[in-house]
Amino acid sequence: MKRQHRKIRIIFASLFGVALILFCLFTYRSQFLFFPFQIFDKNPVSVKGKNIDIDKVTIELSGYSNNGVIFKNGKKVKRIKNEYGTYYFNIFYDGLLIAQAEVPKTSWRYTHRHFIFITKNDSTFDLNFRVEGPNGEWASHAMYVIDTLLTRRQ
Repeated sequence: MKRQHRKIRIIFASLFGVALILFCLFTYRSQFLFFPFQIFDKNPVSVKGKNIDIDKVTIELSGYSNNGVIFKNGKKVKRIKNEYGTYYFNIFYDGLLIAQAEVPKTSWRYTHRHFIFITKNDSTFDLNFRVEGPNGEWASHAMYVIDTLLTRRQ
């Protein structure tokens, strides 16, 4: 009797393992190798810089139900939902809009990693906005820098 229960447990554990692997492959596709990290945050944002204070960087996201501040005071404060469509990143430094970026997503299952590197020169900003993922090549062409004299947040 014990042997039969053991075989049933092994069969169920094997089926669960196969189902989990198939789910991961289907959901994460090219990001399967990063699965342990992707479970907690499917669309991470990394912000680094040179000659800047990261605590002064604020990133707002708009697009469908992904609205609001996602990065503030040096850390990510809100997750980016996995949805189909286009997302718009508004990047502020000390209340000043320094850049906007557009990231298209052609499938709700795709996850992307966002890397933002900001360099502050005397009175200008250089920004490197890179997206890794299935639609990453389109995002890099859609970014443009705003004239820093035009828009200041209160």
